[in-house]
Order: sequence, then structure tokens, then C-alpha cells
Amino acid sequence: MQLELPLNKCRDASPEEVKEWEQTDYFRKGDLDVMKLFVLVPTLIQIGAVLFMFGVMYLNQYLF
Repeated sequence: MQLELPLNKCRDASPEEVKEWEQTDYFRKGDLDVMKLFVLVPTLIQIGAVLFMFGVMYLNQYLF
């Protein structure tokens, strides 16, 4: 016998819950900085990849 999942038993939030959610949720209160997400993170990944590539080339001089 399989237990039933309580997935579709939703309820409306109270106005107090909505206010608390809008003040504490990271995306909802507007703290999301798109510049960090779409520019800074890929730039740091690229810089890390280039540094790793230079490190491998440096080690290849001594190993091979």
C-alpha cells in the first residue's frame, strides 16, 4: 500500500505571511543583482580556466 502525497492541498497565504515573505525572500525583496549573476560569475570562471591553462603549460615544461 502506497501513501498519498499531500501535493495539491494548497491554501492562500495571510496578508502577514505575504508581507513577511516579501521582506525575507532574496529574489522578492529585490536584492538580486543581475550584473553579478550574468557577468561576474562567468568572468571568474574564465579567469580561473586561463590560470589553470597557464599552470598546466608551466608544469609541462618540467614534466615533459
